[in-house]
Amino acid sequence: MTELQEYLDEEFEPAEERREAWSIQNDSTADWALRKIREDERILAGHEETAQREIERVNEWIERMRHKAASDTAYLRGALESYMRGVNDVDPKRKSLALPNGSLQLRKDLAKWNWPETGEEYSALLSYATEHKLTRVRVELDKAGIKKACCITDAGQVVDANGEIVPGIIVEESQWLGFSLKTEG
Repeated sequence: MTELQEYLDEEFEPAEERREAWSIQNDSTADWALRKIREDERILAGHEETAQREIERVNEWIERMRHKAASDTAYLRGALESYMRGVNDVDPKRKSLALPNGSLQLRKDLAKWNWPETGEEYSALLSYATEHKLTRVRVELDKAGIKKACCITDAGQVVDANGEIVPGIIVEESQWLGFSLKTEG
C-alpha cells in the first residue's frame, strides 16, 4: 500500500466507535469506499488462494488414506470371507458367526433382474406391462413453460394468453431495487 493510500485511509476511514454513524457524504468518500472494497477483495482473494492450496493438499492426503483403508479392508474382508466359508464347509448349517468385534454371515444372494433398456426386447416388455397395467406415468409441473406462457397482472394474479386466471400461483413482487457495485482496476 502506498503512503498516499495510507493517508487517504486515515483521512476517510471511520473510527470503530463512529462506524455506525459514518456515511458517504460526497464523491471523494464514495471513491475511497470503492478503493477500500477493492483492496479488501484483493486481500480476500489472496487468502482464498492460500486456503484452496491447503484444501487441495488435505484432499490429496485424505484420498491416499481412503485408498489405503479400502485396500486394507478389501484384503481383510477377503480373508474373513474365506474363513467363514471354511467354517460353513465344516458345519453347513452354520451361516453366521458372532464375535466380540462384529459378526460374519453367509446368505444367499438375491436374484439379479436384468432389464432391457432399448430395442425389440424393451418394446415387447413395455407392451406386456402396459397390457397388464404394470406401468406408471409421472406427472409434474413445467414451471418454466408456465412462466413463458403466462403473465402477471397488476393485482399479482397469473393469467394465460386467453386471460384465464391460473389457479394456485401466488406471485410476490419485490418492493426493493437491487444494488450492485463494481470496482475498477
